[in-house]
Amino acid sequence: MDHVTVGAWPRGAAIAAILLAGWGCTPLATEPSDSQGAMTGDRLALHLHAISSGPVTVSPNRLGFEYEGVELVCVFDPTHDRMRLFSPIAAVADLTGAHIGNILEANFHTALDARYATSDGVLYAAFVHPLGALSAGELESAVQQVTSLVRTFGTSYSSGALQFGPGSGEGAPDATGDPSEVPL
Repeated sequence: MDHVTVGAWPRGAAIAAILLAGWGCTPLATEPSDSQGAMTGDRLALHLHAISSGPVTVSPNRLGFEYEGVELVCVFDPTHDRMRLFSPIAAVADLTGAHIGNILEANFHTALDARYATSDGVLYAAFVHPLGALSAGELESAVQQVTSLVRTFGTSYSSGALQFGPGSGEGAPDATGDPSEVPL
C-alpha cells in the first residue's frame, strides 16, 4: 500500500505544480464551477436570500440570515478574496473536557468542510473559503454543513451524512499506527 508522509507532496504533484506555475497556472481549480463568474458580495446576498428561511440582513461585508431555524452570519472581504460563514454554538467556558475532545475528533472525522472553532470565548461552527472561487453549490453545502454542526453539537458532531475515520470504512490512522503516515 502506498503511503504519504503528512506534509510532503507526492513527487508527481510537486513537478506538476512547478510546471504549471511556470506557465502562469495554478495546480488547483480557482475558478467558480458555475457559469455566472466569480462570487461577489451581491451574488452571496442573492444566493443566501434564495435559500434562507427569512430575510437577509445586509450591511457592508456582512450578511445575516436564518436557515432551518439556525441563525448564521456571512462576512466577506473582496479585497482579500475571503469569506467566512459561521454560527455561534456555546460559550467556551461552558464546554466540558468531553466536548473539547469530541470537537477535535469531529474536525478530523465528521465535520467535513465546516469546522468547530473558537473566538472571543465563543464556540462557533464555521466555513472559510476564497470568495471569488466559491460556487453557488459550495455555498449551499457550506450553509447546510454549518447548520448541521450547530444542530449536532453534543450528539454526533457531524456536518452531514458523510464521515471519515472510525466506523466509516475509510483508512484513517488508528491509535496503534504511525500518525505521520496516511494511506492513500
